[in-house]
Amino acid sequence: MAERPPGTSPVDALHRHFLDGLSARDPITGLNDDKDVLAFHDLVYSTPSLVARVSHYLARAEEALAVALADALDEENRAITAALLAGQVIATQRILATENRRRIVSGRSTDEVHPEAVADADLAFALLHHGPRAATGIRRDG
Repeated sequence: MAERPPGTSPVDALHRHFLDGLSARDPITGLNDDKDVLAFHDLVYSTPSLVARVSHYLARAEEALAVALADALDEENRAITAALLAGQVIATQRILATENRRRIVSGRSTDEVHPEAVADADLAFALLHHGPRAATGIRRDG
């Protein structure tokens, strides 16, 4: 985020970073079909102590992102805004990665899954940026 171009919002910068990770097939995005990466994920997510460690890692990533966001925001309540946004971003990235991994484990290639992964990321970051109204097909009350 610190290196984002002038005029680029923090959410837009994080969106771009995630899309770059998808294009690079970064394992953190879940869009990687290397057999060693898949074996590593199987080991991690089937071992309770490692799952707990992943949760700890995600909590630390959320804290670090909140600090970076607080520096980037100019709002009066930026500490709480940064913490809330960081939690939403980390959860969003985790959900996207989990869905990408699920598609890969089902036997699909990264090249086949990539367009769906990009569309999902675009939707997810639009929701972060604009809220539920960014999604088509979501019923609004009132």
